[in-house]
Amino acid sequence: MEVGKLTYKKMENDINPSTNKQFWLALDQIHDPMNLGAIIRSAAYFGVDRIIVSERNCCPLSTSVCKASSGAMEWLPMYSVSCLKKFLKRSISSGWDVIGSMSMESDFKKSVYSCENMKIDKPTILVVGNEGFGLDKDIINVCTDLVTVDSSNPSLPIGLDSLNVSVATGVMLHSLLKSRMYENSRHTISS
Repeated sequence: MEVGKLTYKKMENDINPSTNKQFWLALDQIHDPMNLGAIIRSAAYFGVDRIIVSERNCCPLSTSVCKASSGAMEWLPMYSVSCLKKFLKRSISSGWDVIGSMSMESDFKKSVYSCENMKIDKPTILVVGNEGFGLDKDIINVCTDLVTVDSSNPSLPIGLDSLNVSVATGVMLHSLLKSRMYENSRHTISS
């Protein structure tokens, strides 16, 4: 089989949402191909409509990413933008909510909410940050809301007080998109 190198599609200028149920995932400086692949796989599983990355500071699409994504990379629309901050600002102007992922120990003046308590009712972009330092400060300042994954263990030692970015993304996607999952469920209980 002869195949070409996989690349991100360039994000078109039209970012107007087609429905209020649009949900995109933006990745800020994800460098590890295994994390990127696992995030793509979770995004496909939970029904993310599109993934957007900054073309300058995200790991390239590769065979390692494809393998970690179990092939979801070939199926889910993957886009790049030249400047994530500008893209997110334009998205907000076009009616999108932009939710940034954070730890509860934030030094920022914005409130951080549990992803379990967020309800998605308009087009939304979830922004997930780097494996080591999270979201860039400039990206945090653009976000309309900030969310976190709460731990149920109050006695975590330092170093185990956060999740791997791909695991945290999967948990957030499950929490934030659960209303879409229930809406699409066709199971009925008969009496």
